Parts: sequence; structure tokens; C-alpha cells
Amino acid sequence: MKSSVSEFLAQVKSSDANARSEQERLQDVLLCPLGVQPGEYSIYHALAARAYGIGSHEAIRLGYMFTESLDGSKTGKTVKRDVLERDRRKYRQYGRCDWDRPDEEDTQENPNPRPFKELPRVVEGPFVLDVLKTNGKIQRGKMLQKYKDRTGDGANVAWKALARAEIKAWVAECNDVWLPIKDSLPEKLKTIIDELIGDFEDRYADNRDPEPSRPWRRRILQALRFLIAAPTFKTPAHVPPCIHIQFLEDLHDIRQAVWECAKTHWTKVVAMRDLNIRDRQDRLREMSAEFSMLMPAGSLQALGRFNDSYDVEVLKASCAYSVLPSQRKEEFPFDVALRILCDIKARENPPYQSFSQIFAEAAVLDRKYIEDFGVVDSM
Repeated sequence: MKSSVSEFLAQVKSSDANARSEQERLQDVLLCPLGVQPGEYSIYHALAARAYGIGSHEAIRLGYMFTESLDGSKTGKTVKRDVLERDRRKYRQYGRCDWDRPDEEDTQENPNPRPFKELPRVVEGPFVLDVLKTNGKIQRGKMLQKYKDRTGDGANVAWKALARAEIKAWVAECNDVWLPIKDSLPEKLKTIIDELIGDFEDRYADNRDPEPSRPWRRRILQALRFLIAAPTFKTPAHVPPCIHIQFLEDLHDIRQAVWECAKTHWTKVVAMRDLNIRDRQDRLREMSAEFSMLMPAGSLQALGRFNDSYDVEVLKASCAYSVLPSQRKEEFPFDVALRILCDIKARENPPYQSFSQIFAEAAVLDRKYIEDFGVVDSM
């Protein structure tokens, strides 16, 4: 009985809700007639190219076998049983080429892999991909060492002193603004201000870059100045009552939501340790999406009136970088808001700027709008 592609896909999707199971079933159905395991001839081709050279007869033959087996489900071609068994006897005893193996952190699926011997290289000289991977590991080690040299105990602490000075100056400026009117404020408002400023007085790490926290700190200071601009809370007619307080309340609500999200983040990260790299990335994307949905602009009393959704996203990301329930949570902001933190970093370092894909596409003139008017010779 024949069925269309759409009917077949509908049957596969209805059979199992799990996306990975769906992909595996599609793979089984499409590759079953070939009698070849997925990626088998790709591995054989890589081994032959390394051992005998990319232009050798054996590497070329296996390259054709690799491409033909990929198209076999459409062309109807299959690998002869005797040829497949011969190739398996020759190459299955060897493991993947070193440059084709995943790094140690990506081998969670098989923590105790079966050891393989290496196919000896026949042609003279090193293989280019082996050289690239070796040098890549060397460069990786150098970059990690540079990072340790900057952030370790024996690092140059000049930039750390500048970071501490910036935070202390900001805290002092905030206190200069609000302490003169502290006694006239409600207790709830005092608690809110103490918590917003206290994140930097008590818990802010000395060895952290202060730039990503600047949008959050600027908005706190702006809200404090807006508060003292209304003596005894008598607001102008064009400003809704209590809006001076609502700015600080909105910031506190964002802080509380980010704080709760950070608390659950560590539990989720621990649960992901036994997952393979793809599943971990999927979970991290889910966490980033959940963080993005926290405190939308429309739910904020005052900030939502004067800021668009992206401004609120920037505040949340900057707050996540600033608010740390403990040191073990320091990877939290980068797991949930890395892209926006990079945007903040660029904006805080002029003349650098970041821009969106939509902006980049708008700056390119499509070919269909280009008209050749020719050349007019001046007489």
C-alpha cells in the first residue's frame, strides 16, 4: 500500500510524541534498505583519507560509497553484501580519526568507550587535520591559561581595583541621593531600596566586570532621583499618583523574579550533568526562553509605560548579572541571557555597537532593485 510523504510523516509523529524517537524511526525507515549503519562509510572514508591520502584510489572509492549510500533511499542502490563485509573487516577494528572524535566533555553518552587501535598512516608526512586539531588544542590551552592569569589569585589586580572603585562610587552616589529623605519614607520602600543597593554592597563579587551591571545600576539611581524629585510625594498633575514609588517597585519585582529563577537554575544544571551535549543545549534553550518570559513590559506599572520590551530585557539581563544568591550561581546570567549581555558589553564600549539581523538585512540592497542605467558620456 502506497502512501504520500505527508501521510508517512503524520504516521511517524502520531506514533511517538518524543522528537528524538521520531527522528530515529525516520532514520531506520529511510536507511533500512541500504543495510548500512548511519555514518558508517563516512568513518571509513575519513580513515582511508588519513592513512592512504585524500587522492588515493581507496579514499576515492569510499568517498563514492559514502555519497551513494546517502542517496540510496532515493536511487534504490544498495551496497553489495560481500563489499560491505569486506570493508567492515578492514576498517571496523579501528576507531574514528583523532580529529573526528568528540571532546572529552561531549562523551557523556558512552563514559567507558571501547579502546580502538589506530590505522597506520602509509603516506609520508603528517595529515593536515591531525595537525589542525593538535594546534587547536595548543591554542585552546593558551587561551585558557590567559583567562586563568587574569582571573586567578596571582593575576594583575589593577582592573579589579577599578571595578571595585566603580561599584563603591555608585553605592555612595545612591546613598547621597536617598539617605537625606530616608526617615520620611514608608518602611516598605526603605526595604526595597536597601535590597536594591545591598546587592552591590554585600554580594557583588570583586573580580567581576562591572560593565554588564551598568544598565541595572543606572536605572536604580534614576529611580532614586525621580523619587526625591517629588517632595512629600506631591506629584505634578500630568504624572499619575505614586508613580515615583512605582519605578522602584517595578525594579524590585524584576529583582525578585530574577532571584527566584536563579535559585531553580542551579538545581536544573545539576540535573543536566548526565545528559549528552545536545540534550543539555536543548534544556539551556528552554531555560533561556523561560527567563525571557519573566516580567514582560506590560506587567510593570511604571517601567512598562516608558520602556519597550527590549529595554526590559536589558534590565533583566543586567539584573541577573548583578544579583547572585551565591558564587555557584555565577554562570546563571550567561545561560539565560548571553546574547543581551553581549549587546550590553558592546554598548558600554564605544565606538562598538551591536545590531540585529533585521537591521543588517535592511542595509543591503537586493539585486532585484538594482537597475543598470548605463554610462552617460559627458560631451
